Amino acid sequence: MQGKRRHQPAVQGPFILDVLPPDIAPRLDVLPGTFYKRLIRRLPHRLRPQWAVVGTLAVIAVVIVAIWQPWQAPPQLPAAIRSQISDFVPYYFSGSAPTGITVRAASISYSDGVLFFQLNDQNGNKVVVSEQALPAAFANQQLQGNRKISGVDGSAAVSDNDGRLVGNFITSRNPRALISLNASDAVSAATAQTILQSLKPVAL
Repeated sequence: MQGKRRHQPAVQGPFILDVLPPDIAPRLDVLPGTFYKRLIRRLPHRLRPQWAVVGTLAVIAVVIVAIWQPWQAPPQLPAAIRSQISDFVPYYFSGSAPTGITVRAASISYSDGVLFFQLNDQNGNKVVVSEQALPAAFANQQLQGNRKISGVDGSAAVSDNDGRLVGNFITSRNPRALISLNASDAVSAATAQTILQSLKPVAL
């Protein structure tokens, strides 16, 4: 005669995945709660409470990181710098920098009518961008370069100059600006193009 199979009660306690709103849990790409419970039930009885607590805390940590991890948006132009600029409309990234490009926040500065900031490409190569009021000599000048750039708010071109990558961008928003990009030839022309195309006018 077969003995009765002893019922093994499920582990009691809160399971963070069971209380998450259904629209959040799939986006977190974490284990479903039912699968998590089955894993706990396979453990020896004496270990279940400890592992239930450890597992729940681990899942809570995943949830916190997934929901509150800050996006790496570029640092904005400091208000103290924006307030000094009056003779041209500065251009900067709107919302986020291009993929693979990071902005060195400490490099953003404004001196003698020129705005500077430094970028790094995905390989850590330095790119320096400067902006100033458009000189009169450039007002009606066609930009020279072996790579004309479309999709910018004005006209722009990139060229290779003795091992240096140089880009120039004459904006169309009044008062207009001349934006210059300088980097070593380790930075690709495609990267320079993406940077210039991503610069948008900043409200002062």
